[in-house]
Amino acid sequence: MNSIKIGTLTFHRACNYGGALQCYALVKALKTMGYDAEVIDYRSKAIERSYQLIKTNNFKEFAASLLHIFSSWKQKKHFREFSRKFVPIGRKTFYCASELSNQYDLCFIGSDQIWSKRINRGFDPVFWGQFNGNKASYAASMGTDHNYTKDEYLKISSYLQNFKCISTREDSLNEELSPYTEKKIKTVIDPTLLITCEDYNEIAIKPKEKNYVLYYQMEYHASSKDFVKNIANQLGCKVVTIMGPNEDFGNIQHIHKKASEVSVQEFVGYILYARCVVASSFHGTALPIAMRKDFYFLANYEADRSENLLRHIGALDRMKKSTDIIKYSDVDYSIIEPQLDRFIQDSKDYINRCVYSK
Repeated sequence: MNSIKIGTLTFHRACNYGGALQCYALVKALKTMGYDAEVIDYRSKAIERSYQLIKTNNFKEFAASLLHIFSSWKQKKHFREFSRKFVPIGRKTFYCASELSNQYDLCFIGSDQIWSKRINRGFDPVFWGQFNGNKASYAASMGTDHNYTKDEYLKISSYLQNFKCISTREDSLNEELSPYTEKKIKTVIDPTLLITCEDYNEIAIKPKEKNYVLYYQMEYHASSKDFVKNIANQLGCKVVTIMGPNEDFGNIQHIHKKASEVSVQEFVGYILYARCVVASSFHGTALPIAMRKDFYFLANYEADRSENLLRHIGALDRMKKSTDIIKYSDVDYSIIEPQLDRFIQDSKDYINRCVYSK
């Protein structure tokens, strides 16, 4: 084990599958690479407020939170249990940037949408590295936040000076930020793709359902059901949906699961044992690739993040619209894997450079 102490800063308390698994995967990858790494227990006010069981912003949110308090509690419990069991989190809790100064030899800030002004309700000083010590970003993203004023871009330019190395998850953000720093920005792969299918097998809970198409409805679109139904008919499968509305799939057997009913480990299991995965979100696309599953990405809304990944690995043919009527085909990983492996190795090389560069 390398004696350099590394901390990772991300949305480690977010109650969503992609957020939980990217957090787990980055520290898992660092440890596999031989580093002494842990997740820094930073309690972001914005994230903590987002997952409060009782919302107090207005009466409508308050009433809705009361109505769903049990399912929200159960969902939150699933994510906290996953973190306690599988994610090495530092013993000390931090609440502001100044407390983090010189606590680690190197802090990797990322991945996920840690630079999103919308999610953070402004510019979070911690995620922009406003504390003393060595810092590098890993696969940082702004999500869909790109409407900044001239003054805000000047702020971002000053914040980027806090990092010894900078990497983003999307080429588009790389291009957007490059004019605001003299440092060369690197595009790296999402952490969920830094670890292996065997790593996911170790945490997965096998579902009782068999022979199914998994439809992960993080971003719902009315026509998606027809796309999934077509795939299921061609494969002779039932449909398992996670999140979104419980819809009628006609003569196809359908099992619907709410997020509160599916733990992170069960979610991984549902992907691992699916005949095919259909999703319209970034991690709903990245995770099947990490597990070498057949998949389709539905580009119904903002598609840049998933499209960027698929372009890097030569898999743009798996990007469809919900209204497309397609003939099903398996993913040809013999074509994808060489490009995927290069992207992974390039990203690990970036990590090593961050650790050892002056």
